[in-house]
Amino acid sequence: MKRYLFLILVAISSLTLLAQRRPAKENRRVNITTNIHGDLKYEDSKGLKATLSENIFGDKIYEDNRNNKVTYGKGIWEVVFYDFYDDEYYVLEWLASTLGKESGCKEEYKRNIHGDLQYESNRGIKASLSKNIFDDGIYKDSRGNEIKYSKEYWAEIMNDSGNNDIQVFFLMIDQTQDLRDYKEEYSIDIFGHQQFKNNQRESASLSKDIFDNMVYKDNKGNELKYTQPVWNKMVRRQGSAQKVFISLLHRFLFQQ
Repeated sequence: MKRYLFLILVAISSLTLLAQRRPAKENRRVNITTNIHGDLKYEDSKGLKATLSENIFGDKIYEDNRNNKVTYGKGIWEVVFYDFYDDEYYVLEWLASTLGKESGCKEEYKRNIHGDLQYESNRGIKASLSKNIFDDGIYKDSRGNEIKYSKEYWAEIMNDSGNNDIQVFFLMIDQTQDLRDYKEEYSIDIFGHQQFKNNQRESASLSKDIFDNMVYKDNKGNELKYTQPVWNKMVRRQGSAQKVFISLLHRFLFQQ
């Protein structure tokens, strides 16, 4: 089972998402030109033809002669392809070399009027990333997966990603593609205790006892106590109390 809180264990901004990977140079002849409308046109020695255009709404659209079409809503394109330093020729070459291996693929990435990120494909997959009225971050998809982060966790994810929810969304789409009907939640309760639970009957908590020790417990029967000096050292090393909790989850609850 994949775990998603590794998102805040690393700086997401340092990760290279699938849509950002620079293409390897291939052994083929490529010709990229600009038409009278300012659209980029691609053609290679293997017969692939593609265009990269912009509609009246500011969306970027990739299309090719293998019936593939991908639409990136306004404001998403710039973030997705930041790693290409705004070199649209290079982006088109990469999209053609990657998507050109598909056939009949239709995808759209956009942000709705509420600011929620949405993805939809003609292969029956939908996904969204939104915030509720409590500022919790919630990922859902049509495979029945749902990952929820309380506002404290979500704020840390945003901080680690340079406040870039689009990158987080792309990463979560990628990481959940092999899961079905999986649900998990990370939260901090009214007493300040960290809590984790999922629909696989796994759960864990991190709280403070009357002696000021930090206590980790999970449903596998693990229970660990850390004195404040030890705990403070762990927090300094990991970066936050949430990150320490996640590391404990991976070490004790998620171990195979």
